[in-house]
Amino acid sequence: MKTAVAYYRYSSSNQKGESIEAQQLAVRNWCEQNNVTIIKEYIDRAESATTDDRTEFQVMMNELLSGIIRVDLCLTDKTDRFARNRRDAVVHKYDLNEKGILYDAVLMPTHGNIFLQAIYEAKDEDYSRNLSEEVKRKMRVHALKSKHLGGIPPLGLDTKEAVIEIPGGKTEKYKYYEINTREQEAANIMANMTLEDAGYSEIMRVLNEKGYRTKKGKHFGKNSIYEVLRNPKIAGIYTYGLTTGGKKMKGRNHHKKNVTDEVIRIPGALPEVIPFEKWVMVQKKLDERKRVTPRRKGEVDYLLTGKLVCGVCGGACVGDSRWNRHKTVHQYSYICNNRKRTKQCDNPPIRKEPIEYYVITEIENRFFVETEKTAEEFEKLYEGKYTYTQEEIKRNNREIVEVNQQIDRFYAAIGKGLDNEDTYRRIKNLQSEREALEVSIKLLKQQSLWTKEKIIKFILANKTAASETSKTAYARFLINKFVDQVILTPDDIILKYHFEVDNAGGPEGNRTPDLLNAIRE
Repeated sequence: MKTAVAYYRYSSSNQKGESIEAQQLAVRNWCEQNNVTIIKEYIDRAESATTDDRTEFQVMMNELLSGIIRVDLCLTDKTDRFARNRRDAVVHKYDLNEKGILYDAVLMPTHGNIFLQAIYEAKDEDYSRNLSEEVKRKMRVHALKSKHLGGIPPLGLDTKEAVIEIPGGKTEKYKYYEINTREQEAANIMANMTLEDAGYSEIMRVLNEKGYRTKKGKHFGKNSIYEVLRNPKIAGIYTYGLTTGGKKMKGRNHHKKNVTDEVIRIPGALPEVIPFEKWVMVQKKLDERKRVTPRRKGEVDYLLTGKLVCGVCGGACVGDSRWNRHKTVHQYSYICNNRKRTKQCDNPPIRKEPIEYYVITEIENRFFVETEKTAEEFEKLYEGKYTYTQEEIKRNNREIVEVNQQIDRFYAAIGKGLDNEDTYRRIKNLQSEREALEVSIKLLKQQSLWTKEKIIKFILANKTAASETSKTAYARFLINKFVDQVILTPDDIILKYHFEVDNAGGPEGNRTPDLLNAIRE
């Protein structure tokens, strides 16, 4: 019997959840008729197929391509569930084929016919483009009437729903803008302080201390202040189509500006959060502040980016650079992003070179100096995992025995005259359940036990591979290969390895305050 995964999707929150049930019914019926067992189902709700940036779709592709789940087929009910973008459809189908997995739509079967697949892909993309153009046309009609067309209004404005009568005795709902007085105060503070040459840090401090918050209820940061002050809607100018908008796609920037002819601007159509004249003066002041400086961050390789985490607030630690007191040399460091942007974390920054050197030294000591000890620890860890796997196999085998007993009872019932469609349906369901359990056992048996010798061989192989690279590449290789996370607290630096152990309580124990202070700024 062949195995499969199934993927279901609908694109709009206005669509009913029953759409998923209908897709499931079609795929499950096809699998039942073709003797195929579904191992796992993935569901994306209110996700467009014009992009592959869909949560469950990405999970599915990752599990299939990495070998976490091994099946013969990837199924949907129709081709447009998988993709409405020819590029994505071709790329992902190719990747699946490379793993020996065939994609097909049960209601639009192609049976591997490439020409037929290409026709379906072109048809799906053409439908999506035409629908998009029609939606855009209708949106521009509403925009010319200054209606709210979705999204979060800018600071200082709220939306309120109203109902109007239209010809034919019908009514139509729409949303209009009104002033939010509390937020209006915050916007005017921003504008006034900007005109007084106050910097973003000072404006942030004042706003946050007075309890003002962004539209999302968060503390103000530099970017949020800049976005508010640059938004023409706070000056009463209704705008539509400033950016490309929509969900971010490959090669598409949702901050990218549209050409001028595509933008709708209607001055005086909205309530003014700040006076128009003041807003114009603010724009001039912001333009004067622009400075063209080289991006020094691009010249520096921050090796711990994506790995270093603040142990105080849980935020990411990012690269930071500043001139020394004599303004002759750049100093590079890592700093908690929440401390840098909103000043809401008190975890102090740490210098870049010393902490990177420390992490590399810890990795080398852990894996290349204490190889035997590390291998023994990991062997115990894998023994625990292996024991759990064996228990899962035993549990699945017991369930198979119970399923077989139920099947035997149904066959016995048929022999006594209960020969009806419902009985055969239950037998088929039990047989499918047994098939799924057998596949699960097969996958679990593929998880081999890592012995001490095997772990040592793995470590030494990576040591050899790392030593054959340049100094920077060597450091990056070790960090990516062995480190899952580096947690920085005011008192300690903890490395968590991919093998689910850390360096806390290791040969040196916790890091001493003297060591940490030596590499702080």
